[in-house]
Amino acid sequence: MLNDRLPRLHPALLVLLLSPLFAQADGWTDLKDALAKHTATTPFKAQVDVKTWNKNGEGKAAQEQSGQAGVFLEENAAGLRIQFSRDTLNRLAADELARDKDPKARTPTLGALNALNATELRQMANAGAVLARLLEKTPFKSERADMLNGKAVRVLSFEMGPATLSEKDRKFVKSHEGTLEVSIAADGTPLTSHSHLSVAGRAYLVVSFEGVNDEDVVFATVGDRIVATRKEGRSSGSGAGEHSESRTVRTLQLQL
Repeated sequence: MLNDRLPRLHPALLVLLLSPLFAQADGWTDLKDALAKHTATTPFKAQVDVKTWNKNGEGKAAQEQSGQAGVFLEENAAGLRIQFSRDTLNRLAADELARDKDPKARTPTLGALNALNATELRQMANAGAVLARLLEKTPFKSERADMLNGKAVRVLSFEMGPATLSEKDRKFVKSHEGTLEVSIAADGTPLTSHSHLSVAGRAYLVVSFEGVNDEDVVFATVGDRIVATRKEGRSSGSGAGEHSESRTVRTLQLQL
């Protein structure tokens, strides 16, 4: 019998061979094609919120500050519009008044809004283009199958080399280690990403420093636009006898 001459495959291996993930093994090509198709012309509206936390120093001398703020974001053919609520403007004015009276006063709203500048908002609204530019200077390493929220995905790994640093930073960095992982759907559309960056160096010949930065991003598709619905960044660093830590969470909620 013909069936008797065929190799007997383990059931788990048979499932893998017949799955869409195996048929679309070149995830890097699929991701590039998906990013190229999303040209970010679809208009959209969203509420963008941010929560920040930072700590400078250690022990009893440490100073901590947290804050939160939100803006309304709209992008269409006319451009990008950012709108602040009256409550946010009032809290911002209170922060500015407090700082005028005491340069060391805590300014939580002002600090949070600094994390919602035009550059950050534009990058969340056009996250596909931001990812595409980053991938131009991050060599592809490997691909593996994984699960995300109960669904099969492909995870692409990249190496974030010194090229991802600014020219100014590269002058001071002596050691650098960076990785990027992007999970993609069956058609190559990005779903999430995680980046890790660790650097150490010396500035002005006398100041040694080291720092670590991690960022997690969740993507969503709106028409031909890829947006970032959540960006969480965590960083820590030390140098010149000082130590600092920070955490920033930005969320984008689409408005129908």
